[in-house]
Amino acid sequence: MQARVAVLIDAENLSAACAKQVFDAVSAHGATTIRRAYGDFAGGCGIRWLGMVPLHAIDAVQVCSPTKGKNSGDMRMTIDAVELLIADRADTFCLVSGDADFTPLAVHLRGAGKRVIGIGGERASVSFRQSCTAFHVVSAPNKTPSQAVAKSPVRPASVHAGSDLLPLVQAAIGKLNGNGGWITLGRLGAALRVVDPGFQPKRYGSVSLKKVLLKEPALEIETREGSDFVRVRRGIALVSG
Repeated sequence: MQARVAVLIDAENLSAACAKQVFDAVSAHGATTIRRAYGDFAGGCGIRWLGMVPLHAIDAVQVCSPTKGKNSGDMRMTIDAVELLIADRADTFCLVSGDADFTPLAVHLRGAGKRVIGIGGERASVSFRQSCTAFHVVSAPNKTPSQAVAKSPVRPASVHAGSDLLPLVQAAIGKLNGNGGWITLGRLGAALRVVDPGFQPKRYGSVSLKKVLLKEPALEIETREGSDFVRVRRGIALVSG
């Protein structure tokens, strides 16, 4: 029988561009039964991993950090790993990070008889690497010269980062639909102006609200009978940290 593999991703530590390499490495160790990514996505940390959710069947766990500069995602990931250990839901733990803070967790899991596979970047902590049964180094693909030229290194001062939009949208949808279901684009636009009276799509780089929302990987947009509907993507668990 194949080993049951739990993949726990520190989304704030490793680039989402490494996702394919991560799961290619994971596939050599057994069948994945759990795939979770942790981060303060609403605050903009690790937000690109949300685009990997549908591609790799990942559960995205939103963990809000109550204090600036503190990464509560690490703590939540550690708690979940220990709970999975106690419940005997995995034989192998793939800890995707390079953070030395996960060294005690890796040591604890190994002491409990589990295989611990570390996956991280070239700058991953030496202590974390050595605490794992095996460690895979991954790196983001290099950009081509044409990509580097196409992307402007400077964002206009009047344009907000896309990550600032998600908390506003979540608050607006919460006012209209407590269960997070579909709402029309028109109703969402009105609710956004209630949450933030100064809200304007052009603050986010477009005069069209739909174009702004299409840039946000945590949202889904569908057109039905000529009307646009919006909701927060399924699989994103909002958890207070």
